[in-house]
Amino acid sequence: MTDKELLLLAAKAAGITGDYWGPLHDDGDALRLAVKWHIVVVSIAKTHESEGFSAAYMYHAPIHSAVPHGDNPNAATRRAIVMTAAKIGEFL
Repeated sequence: MTDKELLLLAAKAAGITGDYWGPLHDDGDALRLAVKWHIVVVSIAKTHESEGFSAAYMYHAPIHSAVPHGDNPNAATRRAIVMTAAKIGEFL
């Protein structure tokens, strides 16, 4: 799924219209999206045994996403939130 498709579905889940919304790049937009849908966010640090990653999931539903940190854990966290919200948007 492209970033545009992710954002369109996440916007649908958030009830957002317009162009001034960017949860893939804006921490505040991503956090508001997580709060709206009660998305649980977890960031796991890199260890000598595994790569660090961020995960976002619905507590009461089998909807989740995980993204490796790579060189930007903040971006990975935002992306995990948006991916999870996009999955919600698919059902609306």
